[in-house]
Amino acid sequence: MYVVYDFLSFKIREIVQSMYEDNVFKRISAERYAAMSQNLEREEASLKERLNEIQRNLADKAQQIKSAKEFADLLEQYTEITKLNEVLLNNLIQKTVIHDTPDNNENSVISIEIYYRFIGKVKV
Repeated sequence: MYVVYDFLSFKIREIVQSMYEDNVFKRISAERYAAMSQNLEREEASLKERLNEIQRNLADKAQQIKSAKEFADLLEQYTEITKLNEVLLNNLIQKTVIHDTPDNNENSVISIEIYYRFIGKVKV
């Protein structure tokens, strides 16, 4: 990833240098040089932002993998669960969110969200 960015960045600088020389020796106009240089600088900035975005995504995925591994390690302790108890709940569940009943109707279905340790809310 860095190698590709470094290569492209180097090539852009090489092109800008060549264009600068063309400008100095009047092979291209100052306006053409300014426009092309500005476009290449935008391209380099775009590449840098894309690299940063990829790095952030990679860090997020690495954290998700770490969290899933920690949760799996925690679950290994409870492979022979026969009864749900307070210790088990405290070790596996970070929090529960119980929503209000819609329209205060006693027969309504209540929405409950369970957030597990390390992995958060799991969509079912």
